Amino acid sequence: MIKAVGYYGSLWLVADFVEQKIVCKKVVYDPYKAARSVTVGGGVVAPLVYTWMKVGEKILPGRSLRTALMKVCIDAFVFGPVAISSFYMSSSLLEGKSWQGSVEEWKKKLAPTIKRAWCLWPGVQLLNFMFVPPTRRVYFVGTVSLFWSVFLLYMKDDAVKHGARTGLDES
Repeated sequence: MIKAVGYYGSLWLVADFVEQKIVCKKVVYDPYKAARSVTVGGGVVAPLVYTWMKVGEKILPGRSLRTALMKVCIDAFVFGPVAISSFYMSSSLLEGKSWQGSVEEWKKKLAPTIKRAWCLWPGVQLLNFMFVPPTRRVYFVGTVSLFWSVFLLYMKDDAVKHGARTGLDES
């Protein structure tokens, strides 16, 4: 897991830089936000992904289409919401928001984020579970999640203030 923590922490640092400087075009880089991103990516997301990949292979071993589809369903409807919730809550708390403020932000952003996750992750995970050896799955997911992390950080950074249509105003 140590390698996964380092890998994800590094990826989240890159994702944070891309989100701040390229996507949001911030003039002043916020190193504290970057530190929070590394902490969440390496300290929260990496252990979650690592554990899910290990448990998933233990309870549903193999790479058949049927097994992979079952893992994809668990990923989409159990792991995904847990991981996204963990991201929003840990990020908000590290920002210094109160528990209640963190919960309010989570409530506002969870559904639109999950909708977008369902557009990306089922296909990625089907490939992952069918073709990637179990020992490399954490890193495959991490590599794809570089782009996903930019999106998550953008949503967390309150993309609405940047004029983006995010679906946050949708019910």
